Amino acid sequence: MRILFCEDDKDTADAIVLTLRGTGHTVDYAMSADQAVSIYDMAPNAYDLIITDVEMPLHSGMYFASHARASGYQGRLAVLTGTPKERVIEGLQKLNAEFWAKTEIWSGLLQMVNGEGAPPAESVSSHANIFSGDVKKRRSSDV
Repeated sequence: MRILFCEDDKDTADAIVLTLRGTGHTVDYAMSADQAVSIYDMAPNAYDLIITDVEMPLHSGMYFASHARASGYQGRLAVLTGTPKERVIEGLQKLNAEFWAKTEIWSGLLQMVNGEGAPPAESVSSHANIFSGDVKKRRSSDV
């Protein structure tokens, strides 16, 4: 599967890209919404899945997601964010996008990429702090 992934936090991005590439996916990575727009525009029909963070400097991930949809992208679109779903629900509905909570990502990243849904709700509390230090621990153990 070819994935375009947009995330401004380098530690988070490194860990997710490493995981996805390690399971055979082709991942193009952008560290800003503007960079994601540029990458997408070079090959708009190349992606099976677009994953974007919401809150980023300058332009949000919703800006990039809106650009992709307005350009005719009809594939899967996922918003990966720590922002509460209630704050982005209207945009998700307009863009026909999936909501992926950062607090759930490690327990179900591959499930979500493969379209098998998010992990059970009870897994959220056990993974709630994954982005507050566990990513760095995980990366240093991989070296």
